[in-house]
Amino acid sequence: MSIRNIEHLYIVYKEKRSVKLSLEQFTTFAEFFPTLLVIKSDGVIDSGEKLYLQKLSESLGNIFKEDGLGSLKINTLIQTFKEEFEYLLYHLEEWQDAFLEALKGHLENNPHDRETILDTIYLFAETSEDVSDDEKSMLEYIKNRLQLEG
Repeated sequence: MSIRNIEHLYIVYKEKRSVKLSLEQFTTFAEFFPTLLVIKSDGVIDSGEKLYLQKLSESLGNIFKEDGLGSLKINTLIQTFKEEFEYLLYHLEEWQDAFLEALKGHLENNPHDRETILDTIYLFAETSEDVSDDEKSMLEYIKNRLQLEG
């Protein structure tokens, strides 16, 4: 599947997953997809990584408080982010190229988002005792694929 941009990925993803996310919410969610690759790279999803994924879902949901969403809608949004992160963890092979392709194009138009993605993938790699060789390889792959460093 050839994905042209985040908007195209959004349409394709919603056809498969029927999630109730706006394009803005989905874009924010998609920017954190690389963290899933780091989490899964060593083949083990440990309790620290699960906790960070929960906290990430909460942080992403709370970003949209500024849009005037009430507590119930924010909690629903947080739950949606959590469920979709979990779904993608177990379906990475199906979605990896599409998300990375869309993100690469997104970052060309939004270079200020590179630092956020870079910081987040390193944060997730460091949630376990030390960064494994598999995680180091995945960090390099993501940095190169998304051209995160100048």
